[in-house]
Order: sequence, then structure tokens, then C-alpha cells
Amino acid sequence: MSSAPLRVFLTPKEDEKLWLMAKEPNLKPITRVRIEIIRLSHRGWKVEKIAGYQKCSTATVGRTLHRWKLENFEGLEDKARPVRKQKWQEEDLP
Repeated sequence: MSSAPLRVFLTPKEDEKLWLMAKEPNLKPITRVRIEIIRLSHRGWKVEKIAGYQKCSTATVGRTLHRWKLENFEGLEDKARPVRKQKWQEEDLP
């Protein structure tokens, strides 16, 4: 049994805010792609079609849409990644 197609539905205000955000010149490219994925889904594009258009995997599109459903606008930006501890010590430096 197949599951329902993954799709995002936006309010007119959300759609307009995303459209305006995508036009900002200092926006990270990955954030711009995420915005476009969300807006294309809202317009009825299927995951496979969005992935082909964006030249990314269907898993990437799916993660983006799930992230939007869970976190909304806060999910557009990358999360801070944990910092690794240094493996070398100050004494190791010449």
C-alpha cells in the first residue's frame, strides 16, 4: 500500500514571505533552494519533478518538506553543527 504524496500547503502570507525572502541578495544558496522546493510543492509539483528540476535527490526534497512541516520558517536555515574536540595539543605545534 503506497502512502499519500508528500506535499506542502502554504497560506497566502507564508507564500508571499517566502517569495520575498528568496529575492534577498545575501541569502545562502541552500536556503534559496529550500524555499523554491517548498513553493513548488505548494503549487502541486510532485517530489520527483522537484528533484529533477533542482538537480537533487528525492530524499533531499522529502527532508526539506518534512522540515518545513515541523519547523516552518525556522527550518530553512542550517542548524549549528557540533564542534569536534582538538586531537592535537599545544605542545605538538613547532
